[in-house]
Amino acid sequence: MSIELADGLNTTAKPDLCVKIIARAEKTRSRMGRERSEVTYSAQPILLVGNDSEIENIVQHEAKRFSLSDQDYLNELKEKECIIGTAERCAEELKAFKNAGVDYLIPTIIGDRLLWPLETIRDKLLPLL
Repeated sequence: MSIELADGLNTTAKPDLCVKIIARAEKTRSRMGRERSEVTYSAQPILLVGNDSEIENIVQHEAKRFSLSDQDYLNELKEKECIIGTAERCAEELKAFKNAGVDYLIPTIIGDRLLWPLETIRDKLLPLL
């Protein structure tokens, strides 16, 4: 597929790198004579949202699925730059994507198979964004 046909760019980068990626993409878009409204920028952060006990519960569940210790699983999430914490903490980190020029997020929700973490995000995180 040719870049001329692209209508968006998606990245897994953190906001500080998103700024650079989007700036480069914007130069290409401008050089091609395309309007900004024709291009969408998105990011895919990894989220683990909850209070300490909720996070511990999710980590235990997910670690078991991957046959890892809780600590090894948590270390893997941190290596992948997962956003971990309360709804308030996660909201602050997610807001940085907007400031970086990202139009929308496609988050990977850690613990989604438990279902209740999705409710936590709906009820506690989304109202803060």
